[in-house]
Amino acid sequence: MLSGGTRTASCTALDHVEVVRITGEDFQSMLDRFPEVRASLESVARGRVEENRKHVEEVGEVPVDTFLAQGLMEAQSLLVLDLEKCTRCDQCVRACADAHQGVSRLVREGLRFDKYLVATSCRQCRDPLCMVGCPVGSIRRRNTLEVIIEIGALVAALREQLSVWKH
Repeated sequence: MLSGGTRTASCTALDHVEVVRITGEDFQSMLDRFPEVRASLESVARGRVEENRKHVEEVGEVPVDTFLAQGLMEAQSLLVLDLEKCTRCDQCVRACADAHQGVSRLVREGLRFDKYLVATSCRQCRDPLCMVGCPVGSIRRRNTLEVIIEIGALVAALREQLSVWKH
């Protein structure tokens, strides 16, 4: 917005936040009225453009096949961990298990990129191949469209398979 272009970024809040909406016209008026604010924002923007340029160069080094093999292109959401901030306490894994009837959908392993880890977790794909390919139908969508794994149905199907194999 500093240069009059379109917004190229967005953010997601992980907790309650308060937002103030400023129109483009009011933002430009503020920049005209307070040149020191403009200079400060332009300095930050230049730094971020340079940082983004470096990240684009690094991304060029990661083979596309790796992303495709992990199913990242199908995901509606990904869990990306900053490994410089992560203490490896496993609270995230326990919280995931608590939210899903004791079965965690999160493993702190996966594709690593620079200091980030794309954790192995349910990615809530639009067309979940795991659900379609589940031979016992224990993976389904709730009315909220959340992909869930019905452990009871899975265990029952496994027991049935074991009894068939025993005979």
